[in-house]
Amino acid sequence: MKTRHLAFALAVALSVPPTDAEGGPFTVIAYEADLKGYRLADGSYARITAADIDSMVANFARYPKAPLVVEHADTREGMPAEWAEPRGHVVALRRGSMERTMPDGAKKTVATLEARLDVSPEVRLSIVGDPATQKPPTWPFCSITTAKGIDEETGASLGTVLYSVSLTAHPRLAALPRLAASQDPRGAGAELGYWYGEIKTRGDVVSMLREIFDLPVVSTEPEVLAALTRLEGLIGTPEETSGVDTDEIICSLRRALRLDALKTSAEVIGGVREALRTLPVAEGQPPAEMSRGAAAPVTRPKEGTIMKTFLELAAALKLTAVASEDDAQRAVLSLAQDGGAVRTTLGLAADAPVAPAIADLVTARAELARVTPELTALRTEKAARDEQEIARRIDEVCVARGFGEDVKPALVAFAKADRKGFDEKFPAPSVQELAQRAQDPARAENITGQGAAGAAQGAKAADPAKKVTTEEHVAALVAVYAEHGVQLTRVEALRAHLAGETADKARAAFAQGVAR
Repeated sequence: MKTRHLAFALAVALSVPPTDAEGGPFTVIAYEADLKGYRLADGSYARITAADIDSMVANFARYPKAPLVVEHADTREGMPAEWAEPRGHVVALRRGSMERTMPDGAKKTVATLEARLDVSPEVRLSIVGDPATQKPPTWPFCSITTAKGIDEETGASLGTVLYSVSLTAHPRLAALPRLAASQDPRGAGAELGYWYGEIKTRGDVVSMLREIFDLPVVSTEPEVLAALTRLEGLIGTPEETSGVDTDEIICSLRRALRLDALKTSAEVIGGVREALRTLPVAEGQPPAEMSRGAAAPVTRPKEGTIMKTFLELAAALKLTAVASEDDAQRAVLSLAQDGGAVRTTLGLAADAPVAPAIADLVTARAELARVTPELTALRTEKAARDEQEIARRIDEVCVARGFGEDVKPALVAFAKADRKGFDEKFPAPSVQELAQRAQDPARAENITGQGAAGAAQGAKAADPAKKVTTEEHVAALVAVYAEHGVQLTRVEALRAHLAGETADKARAAFAQGVAR
């Protein structure tokens, strides 16, 4: 196969199964997503689609060759040479699915790419770490490299192929949970990443919850179940708002019950309640007792995250109508969620004060109410000026180009609908153009042997219903002024006409001795 247009996928949490006869569990190594933070050579952004995943699965069946390397050293220059050496191989691929919370907050089921990996015990420990010696993992995540495959024999396009899987210490896809590893290949019998005790009875579940919630050993079963209900109410609330890392607690519960790594928070809590409902009470043993194996490291909530009861918090926040701890919890969580929504709407950081931003909005609203009438008046005035300017401009265009009155309605509609296009098609005529058109004798003499003024009067007398054109008005004004010894240019006559002066008014003014 040829590989072309390599694309690096974002990193995901990784867990490597043992290489026993059963093959071990599948591990999610990618899911469909738009990777808008990564640009390809052609300028487009990278993406992994469901079709890409199906193509990788189908091509792996034809050509099952995908090595496990470190930090994409097989395709990147400048990396340590030993990192490009295969640390293992992908031995099986399949398509799966998972539910994601998208960037816009919506829930969406997306396709996933799942793989079985074949690695040595040493490499496996570098991926999952060693809880027995408290050694952390070196490469706890993975990132895939894809390529466009071409059949060497036929030249046919094969679509997307899985080129390699890289171990990495730079995870980016927070939507994928860390998967639980299976039995330690060293044969010690320890269970990496799981709760170390066996859960066989209802009392085991209660005892497990007590330790994960970091409750006192004397906590009663109702108190433990109340903590579980409280956790359920905190799901979906940001950690910076609630002060509780619910993801870590859910992860601990998932491992303790040995649940599927793709179980959602709601499904994990549902699994806990199912175990409480279906598991028997150990004979001769209190419900809160737990049969356990070796001690296990437990992920605990941070100390001091809950300093008060919800009733105390409700009172401090001046929340009314809360008669019980549950009512107070709902009221406090509702207030926190509303506050988070307000911060999101205002574009504020989690620690930014809200009051100044709200004060700015209130003052801006008052100022807007004050200036709105003035703004409306200005807009009305501007609209009137625009109408007058359009009428003047169209009169000038008609004079310069010799258009008649019948053209004006179309020009008005054009100018109002697309002023920019109108200006480009009919640029404002210059004074020289207007003067040239006004002085054209062919337009000044409409009737043989008759002056312009007589033409206008004659046209009007011949057909009173006929509308006198702008050019005829201009010619008549020039003629009237000439009769009284005043030289009036066509441009001056046009401006006088646009100001409302007519030949009759000019003649009357000369008769009264008030004309210029």
